Amino acid sequence: ASWNSLTLLIALGCLHYERADAPRQILGRALNATQTQFANTGTIWEFYHPAEGDPNAVMHKPGIAFLTPCRAYAGHNPLFAMGRLWSKCS
Repeated sequence: ASWNSLTLLIALGCLHYERADAPRQILGRALNATQTQFANTGTIWEFYHPAEGDPNAVMHKPGIAFLTPCRAYAGHNPLFAMGRLWSKCS
């Protein structure tokens, strides 16, 4: 699974280690996945499929009853920060 909060941290880490090429690609894929699910469902999801597949196919936290992504997960989703950082990357 691919969480936007972790994706942002990874992109910032790439910049810290002077890999300015990586954040644009990483953030672009995450933003595209977010946009696709929002267009299809009208909500921001907890996490996405890392290869842009169906997020419902990705399960997390084995051993609990609710294994698919939570919907309407905008509370601590860094979507705007991701978009700003993506636009600054070359």
